[in-house]
Amino acid sequence: YSRGKIKIPLLGKFSKKDKLTATIFYSGQPAEDPSWGGFFFQHGTAYNIGVGMKSVPHGFGRAWFPCIDSFEDRATFNFNITVKPAHIAVCSGIQTDVFENANATKLYKWLQDEEVPTYLVSIAVGEYEELNYTFKGLEKEFPVQLYVKPELSSKMLTSFRNLPKAIKTYEKSYYPYAWDRVGFVGVPFNSGAMEHVCNIAYPEYAIDGTLKKETLMAHELSHHWFGNLVTCETASDMWLNEGWASFSEALFIENVYGNYRYKTYSRNRHRFVLDNAHRYDGGYFAVAGVPERLTYGSTVYKKGADVAHTMRGYLGDSIFFSVIHKYFDTKQFTTVSTKEFEAFLTQNSGTDMSDFFKAWVYSPGFVHFEIEKVKITQSKKNTTSFDAEVFVKQRLKEKKEFANSNRIEITFLDANFNMHKVTGNFSGEKDSQKFNLPFKPIITFLDLDEKITDATVDCYKKVESGQVYTFEETDFKLLVKKSENKSLLRVTLNIIAPEAAKDTKFTLSKKQYWTIKGVFADDFDGKGLFYFNEKAQGLSVATDKIRLLYRANNTKKWESAYAPFHPKRNKIPAFFEVPILKPGEYAIGHP
Repeated sequence: YSRGKIKIPLLGKFSKKDKLTATIFYSGQPAEDPSWGGFFFQHGTAYNIGVGMKSVPHGFGRAWFPCIDSFEDRATFNFNITVKPAHIAVCSGIQTDVFENANATKLYKWLQDEEVPTYLVSIAVGEYEELNYTFKGLEKEFPVQLYVKPELSSKMLTSFRNLPKAIKTYEKSYYPYAWDRVGFVGVPFNSGAMEHVCNIAYPEYAIDGTLKKETLMAHELSHHWFGNLVTCETASDMWLNEGWASFSEALFIENVYGNYRYKTYSRNRHRFVLDNAHRYDGGYFAVAGVPERLTYGSTVYKKGADVAHTMRGYLGDSIFFSVIHKYFDTKQFTTVSTKEFEAFLTQNSGTDMSDFFKAWVYSPGFVHFEIEKVKITQSKKNTTSFDAEVFVKQRLKEKKEFANSNRIEITFLDANFNMHKVTGNFSGEKDSQKFNLPFKPIITFLDLDEKITDATVDCYKKVESGQVYTFEETDFKLLVKKSENKSLLRVTLNIIAPEAAKDTKFTLSKKQYWTIKGVFADDFDGKGLFYFNEKAQGLSVATDKIRLLYRANNTKKWESAYAPFHPKRNKIPAFFEVPILKPGEYAIGHP
């Protein structure tokens, strides 16, 4: 034993088919990671957290037992835990027995009989109360067991009220639950949770008698598919574990609260990615192949979830969920690399995924899509239909190559809000495609339902007189002052520099701008509030020189909009007020 490694000399000749057994005796003080994870003795509880975020390798089974700490090495486990009379020992797998010893201690025996990586097995010892029930899954019944301190039991029942719906969500969407039980155990860990197989270490601060932290519960449960059932091959493939578990949070929200909440949750996450992921991680990175220090960073979790969300829109729900089901059916209890995942999707979806992975998985930064123009003509084949040619332009944010084989949903609307949706296929910087329509549209939207996580944050609403509307995550609010008829507005916050006209007399923000489009009633009278964050705009001039600029479209000149500036007051951020809102582009700038 030297420098953390045990070398076992083989006294004799053996082949790879031979089975050898080594018994290793050990003792000592379990380790803690300097940042996150390890083995802890806290507040009358002993427990492990199986990942060491600053330790290399990150798997931290070695914090409490000898093992090969890789994602690929798998083993079954027998646990024999001796505890004081008042304590209960909870481990991965299922409890097979408990004995009372002659010295008044108790021996708990647990068995984890499916082979799993060492970072996924666990122990927690404390004065626990067990809350349990049986869940009828798609293929079998299995127990749900929640272990928590008695004083937290009632709060646990409330905070975990939607756990059955979470199980149902992932069984329906991904694959039937493959493990012997669903298990959570409360621990006094203040930095998050850990998805140990059948024994998720769940922080006591999140057992608060509310549903505020229930996406954490859903995230950890989803790892019993992404991460536990199929494990990433290396740390650089961690988005296959954590990105998909983060996406699964939104999927849980959708199944419990509906599609509107799914879109809101996903939009909030995407805004965070655009604004903060590069700041937190120290640059723009692809989700696959991140440096080891960023294995558990924002790019892996948040942008990884963005990529999964975009893949769902790219393939469509029917193909997306069916191929994920086949993925778990085929790859369960194995490790998979990003390249293998790409190949599997290509082989089983009927779609060559190489362009998608090149643009969204292997490349940093973001693409930005916008409609340059739309040509509408009367159909020559049918006098009641129309032909529309949609010209799409792609720009790049912190990215070197344009994306190809893009699938983008296009929505055409008439004055009565009738919608016709088609999927366009676009490649390169500029491309166009023709579509036949059942009516003459007055407006055309790109990705109205936010299926693509490009360098925009979008939100649309139907609006009516006398109401105030907040367009979430777009830094925009609308007051409809007077209108007998409804209008439909879509606000896009473009997190990329606006294209400046050559003859512009203004210096424009290089960070972002707004696009306002929609079906406006003839009597529409609306006031727009554009919220101003000096840091987000990246302009280093005095506030009294800042202006809100306007142009009808990208072929027009930028001009000052009549928009009084309201400085930050108490908790109300600074904003520009546009008394008469018009469709077009709005940007922050100065002379």
